[in-house]
Amino acid sequence: MALLSAGEVLALDGSTIRLALWPGSRTTANLTRTGRAALALVWAGAAYTLRLETCRAPDLVVPETRAVFDGRLASVRRDEVSYARLESGVTFALPDRTAVVSRWRATIDALRAHPRCEVG
Repeated sequence: MALLSAGEVLALDGSTIRLALWPGSRTTANLTRTGRAALALVWAGAAYTLRLETCRAPDLVVPETRAVFDGRLASVRRDEVSYARLESGVTFALPDRTAVVSRWRATIDALRAHPRCEVG
């Protein structure tokens, strides 16, 4: 499991998600090996699990090197109950908000322009 920030995940369209990960991470090694990922998120009062089939695109340098993966949505599971509403998932406190948000924006802009790879 990896905790990804808003600066590492980009929805390219309704069924494709692009990830920018640290190249030496265990998550990058696992995605490279298996080509599969599961993303968990909270949205609109429910928990979602998105299962992806992935391929590794060329690395990105923004200025740090990032391993880029394109993921095609294989399935979506929505979990909710009538007696409780989820209000948030993981939240981040940013001690240097300006620098972090600037880095996230640069990464997302670079991910938008990055070439796609063909999933499975």
